[in-house]
Amino acid sequence: NSLANLLRFSGPPGKKACCFTGFTPSAVRAVTMLCVVMAGRILFRSHDRLNEISLAALLILFIEPLYLFHIGFQLSFITVLGLCIAAEQMEQKRSRDITWKEMITESLRFSLYASLCSFPMVAYYFYYISPVGILANLVVIPLSGILLGLGILCGVAGMLWTPLGVFAAGSVYAILKGFELLCECLLRLPFACILTGRPSELMILLCYGMLFFWLKCRYRKGSWKGMIPICGALFLAVFSNQLFRKETTVTFLDVGQGDAAVIHTWDEKTYLVDGGGQYGKDFGENVGMTVILPYLEYLGVSEVDAAFLSHPDNDHMTGLLEILEEIPVKEVYLAEYPYLVTKELGFLKEMLEKYPTSLYTMDNRSSSSDETWNCLAPIEGIIFQNGDDNDGSMVLKYETGGTEVLFTGDISSEAERLLVQNDADLSADILKVSHHGSQYSSSEAFLQKTEAKAAVISCGEKNIYGHPHQKTMERLQKAGMEIYRTDESGSILVKIRGNGTFQIETMTERKPLYERVKETMEKW
Repeated sequence: NSLANLLRFSGPPGKKACCFTGFTPSAVRAVTMLCVVMAGRILFRSHDRLNEISLAALLILFIEPLYLFHIGFQLSFITVLGLCIAAEQMEQKRSRDITWKEMITESLRFSLYASLCSFPMVAYYFYYISPVGILANLVVIPLSGILLGLGILCGVAGMLWTPLGVFAAGSVYAILKGFELLCECLLRLPFACILTGRPSELMILLCYGMLFFWLKCRYRKGSWKGMIPICGALFLAVFSNQLFRKETTVTFLDVGQGDAAVIHTWDEKTYLVDGGGQYGKDFGENVGMTVILPYLEYLGVSEVDAAFLSHPDNDHMTGLLEILEEIPVKEVYLAEYPYLVTKELGFLKEMLEKYPTSLYTMDNRSSSSDETWNCLAPIEGIIFQNGDDNDGSMVLKYETGGTEVLFTGDISSEAERLLVQNDADLSADILKVSHHGSQYSSSEAFLQKTEAKAAVISCGEKNIYGHPHQKTMERLQKAGMEIYRTDESGSILVKIRGNGTFQIETMTERKPLYERVKETMEKW
């Protein structure tokens, strides 16, 4: 019976342990490995850590294959592999009478190897790595066993007499507060958190190839020669865009009923056009924090070179204000137009005075400081009498690699008519459709003047305004444009290559295969 329980994945010992921790992949990994080790001892099999890790992974994946794509599964196994390598080297070098110096060295090795093995996966999922965790582990790991023992003691004491359990829990509380204080102190150190962005799958594989080659083979004679091709391949993977592809991405983010676009160039410059904003959400919890900032971190961007605000409506401005509070923005561009004085506009001016950001205004005579952006509207000297600030929106054209993208803010057909009449250069390959697809924008004359191949509509799913309007959709189709909508396809990603061609992808197309399979199975 004991052997059967050990070999069964959901045997009583493992089941109780997993229930206690909520059946997380890391807990399942720990219980499965324990069962594998104990089963091996009962069967008088020799101890081999790599085989134990592999068998545990196969058993788990046999029952739940999708665990392979779970961050808890991946981090748990890769970290344990690093610990096993450290244990192997420790056994080879450890003397019979271990000294305090050797104990500290071994603890540091365990912490270092575990952290190094987890860094690529942590960067892939969280876009940051924290080197100070190596130091924190020197304190946390030795006290974890004591903490576990005290926790069990508190539980037993609480079952006998509740006040005794509460009294005993004071020691657990003291250790946990110590952990918290330690982490707060370490996070104040320079380079406590390093923004990496999300590395590609190829870069992850090359990082692990280089890492395990160094951990396992660095003491062998001439082993450095084997590192040269791996390091060279990793260098090319990291800098291939700057050296060869020179691909710029224009991403129209899905911010609901609003506008926000991020341009990330091949030479590592970042621009933000509007920032979106959802009504009813507090400042600090709006799309700037929940959508734009995570995407910038995904790109590895720690500062924005320039931000353009088409006009000061909440659904274009709120997210930008949140970004101003979080990361440096070198330049901010506003339209040269007499907008109505509102509380939001006053807040914007206060924010710009608060931070060391250069402020510029633009009209149809202006371009950005690096001359990659040209402003087509507002037209100098023209003020719309309807009192609608939407018609005072900046109309911007961005050009790179021979591809032109036209951003139109929220202008109406009246502002479009004046642009056509003023013979503005509206030609573009990609059009960001004005005012979220309103029926009062995107006139036939304007669309014919742009001659765009693709149109992007940024609007909220089932929004109360009925955007995009059916008449607007018909005019876009009549103009021969391929239409992309954020409410249907999520964020829209445009990849502009250096040879002048471009490719458009949607978030629904970029979902990993396992996510699409899982969603389909859940619908069934």
